[in-house]
Amino acid sequence: GRQKELQYLLKWIDNIPEKMSKSTALLARRKKGKTAIVERLYNIIFSRNGRVIPFYYEIYERKEWIVDFSNIFYRTFLTQYLAFKLRDTAMAKQCFTFDKLKDLLSKNNYPVIKDDIDMFVDHLKNSAMVGPIWQHALSAPHRIAGITGDFILQVIDEFQFLNNYIYWDKEKKNKADDLAGSYLSLAESRIAPLLVTGSWVGWLIYILDIQLPVRFLKREIGNFTDEEAVKAVLNYSNFADVPVTNETAVLIASLCNNDPFYINALVCSDYPGKDLTNTKGVLETFEYEVTGSTGSIRNTWMEYIDITLYRINDKHAKRIVFFLTENNDDQWNRNQIRSELSLSMEDRELDEKLKALVKGDLIKQGTSNY
Repeated sequence: GRQKELQYLLKWIDNIPEKMSKSTALLARRKKGKTAIVERLYNIIFSRNGRVIPFYYEIYERKEWIVDFSNIFYRTFLTQYLAFKLRDTAMAKQCFTFDKLKDLLSKNNYPVIKDDIDMFVDHLKNSAMVGPIWQHALSAPHRIAGITGDFILQVIDEFQFLNNYIYWDKEKKNKADDLAGSYLSLAESRIAPLLVTGSWVGWLIYILDIQLPVRFLKREIGNFTDEEAVKAVLNYSNFADVPVTNETAVLIASLCNNDPFYINALVCSDYPGKDLTNTKGVLETFEYEVTGSTGSIRNTWMEYIDITLYRINDKHAKRIVFFLTENNDDQWNRNQIRSELSLSMEDRELDEKLKALVKGDLIKQGTSNY
């Protein structure tokens, strides 16, 4: 599946050596297949051995000091760069030490990059100067591409976590909540463009619009086509050894709205009475996944809900979510929401709550309606 998305991205990559590809953001909630797409893309580019060198980095949901983060980011980039040059797929999965990198660079005649490492190590000797350390690390792909004449694709998975899990201080108390803005000029690079992903769609869009305005094209990864969805059901059925019929495969795809995660959850469900060879069994399994305490679909949504409402920490936010969910077929503007829920708060306060819910992917915003 995902032929449409892959064709678009492969064409976009072909245009990088022509300096025609603009940094792009892939938007989709969790378990839509973003990571699978970019990993597949990485493998295709690596195996082509063409003019574009892929670099992939995932930002994890864990607190990190910016010096440690910069160090690993920089070494991971150089390791993958050398892995491509030396055609070593095993190396691409690693993060070498500086000594190992410099040894490989010396043996393979890359003195300029060796000098770049020496400069970074000098920065690290004064770890209090976090700005130069981070700037040297994040600009490395663009800088190396400029020095060597290469073209580098930077894939940064879960880009929005830059602003939430990286800290300026070693004690991890001073969050770098505007760190994504560091890419303001680098996002315009045509020799090392970025392909970023985000599973918190509203949050990532907010960062791109506020901190990186007009720097990224936004491309949403939707659900499967009808044909892809039915094929996915049959593939999961075969893989998980869960029988389905042609009729129930179509039903499952339709019931799941062609959503890859929902299809996976349904076919691979641990519902005790699961029988996907008839309509009744499909509906019972789907209900279990949506409402059961161990249902995958329910628990994934509860993760979004719990984290977002915890951040907002306000009872009215929950009421707003419930109201918009119950009135899902209509769009409501701010004043209508305030009136329907009898909220006694100023425009600015209500705006902040609504925008926080949008960032948490619990509600959507049109031009002015929700």
